[in-house]
Amino acid sequence: MSLLKKLFKPRKKAAAPASKARLVQLASAGPLIRGELYTKAAGYFGCELEGDLRADQEVWIEPSGVIRGNLQGSEFHIEGSVQGHVTAAEAVTLTKQARVTGNINARSLSLEAGARFNGLLVIGDEEKNLSLNLKSK
Repeated sequence: MSLLKKLFKPRKKAAAPASKARLVQLASAGPLIRGELYTKAAGYFGCELEGDLRADQEVWIEPSGVIRGNLQGSEFHIEGSVQGHVTAAEAVTLTKQARVTGNINARSLSLEAGARFNGLLVIGDEEKNLSLNLKSK
């Protein structure tokens, strides 16, 4: 069995909508992955990836996830680190652990206190140049 097949595991998570019952997870235990990844299913990524990630459905970048490349897809929930541009047809959510260095282009953006973002922000037709370091209380 190939290394990628071993790392991809079906997983259900309470936060995932019922319509996305089939999910994939790229586990954090494993080597650095280099290259482009594409998934049709919703997924969880807790790995270290050097390369671009494209997805047709929602993607969660877990706290252990480190992505050095661009993200393109429907919706992203970022808890880990992203060094690259994030383009979402729908929404981007940055949790308090999130660290994003790169541009974000999405229909909507949610930020939790503590999230760090440095880059150009495009929400709908509005363009803002922001550097945010939101402090938790």
